[in-house]
Amino acid sequence: MMKYKITLLILAILACFVVACEKRDKNKLLDKTSLNQPVQISSSPAIIDATGYSFNPDTLQSKRIISLAPSITRNIYLLEQQDKLVGVTSYCRMAAGDKKEIIGTYQSIDLEKIILLNPDLILASKEGEVASAVSKLRELKIPVFIFSASVSFDDLKNDFRNLGILLHQPAKAEQVITSASREVDDLRQQVSALPKIKVMVELNTAPLMVAGPDTFINEIIEKAGGINIAADTFSRWPQYSIEQVVLKNPDVIIITGMDQQTEEALKAWEQFPQID
Repeated sequence: MMKYKITLLILAILACFVVACEKRDKNKLLDKTSLNQPVQISSSPAIIDATGYSFNPDTLQSKRIISLAPSITRNIYLLEQQDKLVGVTSYCRMAAGDKKEIIGTYQSIDLEKIILLNPDLILASKEGEVASAVSKLRELKIPVFIFSASVSFDDLKNDFRNLGILLHQPAKAEQVITSASREVDDLRQQVSALPKIKVMVELNTAPLMVAGPDTFINEIIEKAGGINIAADTFSRWPQYSIEQVVLKNPDVIIITGMDQQTEEALKAWEQFPQID
């Protein structure tokens, strides 16, 4: 019988900082030159995004936000600021019944729709493939903050801290970071003497995408005493087949997502009892 175990402690950590779940390689990252824009200078206090832009949070209203990455959307929910979201990508997972305007995918966005939504802040990931769109949005004087391609847990904490500042929720962000850091430390101590188990973290169901190497999720799995079955792939967020999962036969499958999507994913895996 299939071993289903949604490990609550690990999920609590992953729920804090869920990464973007698209298939892309490390060489497909936004950089400063691809945006072809000068660095903006703002007064203190300021935070710098992954492309060198400086933002003064005091000048941002952050009341009409568009998220261009699933991870950012999830973290906005974690900060309980989802009411400020006016647009998301088709890959973003939201709470049941929560409707937001879809402005495109992680790779391609509808500029006209974004402009009509009149956002006062757009949040994107450096791992996205929307460099030309970001340049055009910045030409229109729409603030676009680009988060880094997080490789470690420390990277994730820094990005989450910046998100809290941008959304005027720094105290809430610090509470989440402190809680998640404590859980990681506690988890590492709890499992230090246990045998290692094979783990798969599912980020998206259709297509099936999982966490690969050089990601904070891979780091969390290792800290938790596990072995990431996708750690030998060449992509940070590989697209996996059912056959690969059956072959790797993970002991634990961790599914990230809102309640309804998680339940649907669980039901889908119940069709494969050969994963034991």
